[in-house]
Amino acid sequence: MTILPKSAFSCRHLQFLAGIMAVCFAASILAGAPASANPNKKKSGGFGGGVSITIDLNKLSKKKKATKKKATKKKRKKKKAVAKRKTPVTTRAIAKYRSNHILGLFVTGTPDETIDQVAADFGLRRLADADIQLIDSRLVKFAMRRRMSALRALELANDPRVISAQPNYLYQMAASTIVQYAVAKLEIPKAHETARGQGTIIAVIDSGVRTKHPALANSVIEQFNAIGKRGFKDFSHGTGIASIIGARKGMISVAPGTQILSSIVFAKDKKRGPSIAESYDIIRGVDWAVSKQAQIINMSFTGARDPAFDEVLNAAHKAGVISVAAAGNLGSKAPPAYPAAYPQVIAVTATDAKDRLYKRANRGDYVTIAAPGVD
Repeated sequence: MTILPKSAFSCRHLQFLAGIMAVCFAASILAGAPASANPNKKKSGGFGGGVSITIDLNKLSKKKKATKKKATKKKRKKKKAVAKRKTPVTTRAIAKYRSNHILGLFVTGTPDETIDQVAADFGLRRLADADIQLIDSRLVKFAMRRRMSALRALELANDPRVISAQPNYLYQMAASTIVQYAVAKLEIPKAHETARGQGTIIAVIDSGVRTKHPALANSVIEQFNAIGKRGFKDFSHGTGIASIIGARKGMISVAPGTQILSSIVFAKDKKRGPSIAESYDIIRGVDWAVSKQAQIINMSFTGARDPAFDEVLNAAHKAGVISVAAAGNLGSKAPPAYPAAYPQVIAVTATDAKDRLYKRANRGDYVTIAAPGVD
């Protein structure tokens, strides 16, 4: 379990951390008739003058089978529809990284000529780059002209001109649910008598926030767009997270006195469907938030272990910034979810109204705290 200094759990911070997802058919039965000469037919008892009713058992059997097959198909379709409604997007697996990208870390101030020469030597094309103040490095996103072998990637990572190289990992959003019982369960009104988050700056690294939303009037002090014009912007997830943290109207939030910074790092991906984020954009989003004096960073998303992102969060931790992340909703046997599983991050899981752990929640000793979050 992540052990944090007591200073990290001030009353103001605890407020935030606690707050942080008979088909049936009828058939006629005729009985009591003597057997017919045709083994596939059966006669019923006579009516009056010996008139009989002949029933073709083959036809009846086929009809029953067809009806039963239709009912079974309908039942399966219904079960699939119910399962689809109940299964959150977070349980859908996505690729761990972009197969045609690679990230390189260079020393700050490395000339463009040097970076372009590295690209030429390894068959790469520079897509974008940014200075990351937290780790005093220049982060470069390259596109591979052709798939790079593991050996060739290792050669790039060991090139003296490069600090390190890695895949451009992908992250997916964790489910967010505003549950009304959380207000009473956490005794939020009582907590507000002691503190309301005044003077605290919280960064929401997410899909972006609707800054003009009535519930968040004057709450969001600045927003950074890390994705540019790429993808389709959908601010609903980030707006929901920001509302839970610091809404000032229309609902009771955990810390209504806080000021919110928003980093837009998620965009809907045409090929993969759900909104996803890349290492390159998340690292820039966190670096920007810390440069704007964020004291707490909220990350309601999960992905794979990411060396460069780990380094950035570790630098933020050393600077006194508290990082909080979703523990993951991929089930009890799922591997640790990152960034929550990094030792410098507080991993939050969800419980329901009866304090039961969410059935799809990740398990592990990296999980630090549980809070209401199951609808």
